Amino acid sequence: MKIPVFIFVASLFSLSVHATDHLSELRELIKDMPGITTRIIGSRFVIEGETQSLKDYARIQKIISDKVYQDVALNLSSLSDAWLEKKAKEIQADISVFAEGVTARVSNHHIILEGSVQNMEQANRAVMVSSIELPNDWPEYNRKIDDADTKSRLLVNFLIVAPPPKKR
Repeated sequence: MKIPVFIFVASLFSLSVHATDHLSELRELIKDMPGITTRIIGSRFVIEGETQSLKDYARIQKIISDKVYQDVALNLSSLSDAWLEKKAKEIQADISVFAEGVTARVSNHHIILEGSVQNMEQANRAVMVSSIELPNDWPEYNRKIDDADTKSRLLVNFLIVAPPPKKR
């Protein structure tokens, strides 16, 4: 009876040492990222917090996609709202050059384009200008709804194309 208990305890010790080694590696890899922490919960490495730059966020994605970490790491980090707000202001400034009625704001970790434009060409140009600054989609925004995979982009377009003036 004592041997299975001893083996179980030894297995837990081995798992704990192995997890601690990987946690030390993860901490070393992201030590220069302000706002990001790592910890062990059960058998998972959890990365939490808000990155202050796109570069840091991309680095976390690259690290956890490594085969050493991909089955055990859980990324709960996100881009900071401050970074998103800064990008929204930059996007709005760029778009205001050709479409004054367009605003960019942040809601629920998305940048939302709102307002009205004169034609479809302006709407497409506003989205294109915005997309230059932003990645296409993020793993953290992938959602499963009704068993269908949907990717929610960081940029949401709510632009309205103003109808042409009525002819008299």
